[in-house]
Amino acid sequence: MRPDSGMDFRTVRLPSVIGPGRGSGGASAYSSLVVSEPARRRPYVVPVPESTVTPLLYVKDAVAALVDLAAADVTKLRRRTYGINGFSPTARELADAVCRATPDARIDFAPVPSITTIVDSWPERLDDSEAVADWGWSAGYDLDSAVTDFTADLIANPDWP
Repeated sequence: MRPDSGMDFRTVRLPSVIGPGRGSGGASAYSSLVVSEPARRRPYVVPVPESTVTPLLYVKDAVAALVDLAAADVTKLRRRTYGINGFSPTARELADAVCRATPDARIDFAPVPSITTIVDSWPERLDDSEAVADWGWSAGYDLDSAVTDFTADLIANPDWP
């Protein structure tokens, strides 16, 4: 922070955030739709290869990161912007987690070159070491717990988009 400016602002760079309500737009939308469509008993075709790695963060962890950073002691913050990371599964690992949470899930893979090119250009993991060191950031959800919670929320709230 720059004490001479009198301004205290804090930001985070998030990976793809997964959770209920994600629309179909954007290259990373598959990471939410692969969970939500099977939870709603609909098949889903993943538009990237099984080996594609995408850094993901569950929406509840994204909210926690924002709240925790806002509450962090300004004297301990060495930056204004922090990278946040959750987990970085392959598309196959994500689909497998969905199948564990929704055993009758129907998931196929049909890579779309334009989407694959975009997703493959992203880092496989965001560096969150500064957030860990400065304000104790840690994700509360891993791949399986995020998918399980996401699925349970959708089943409990069938009217959610």
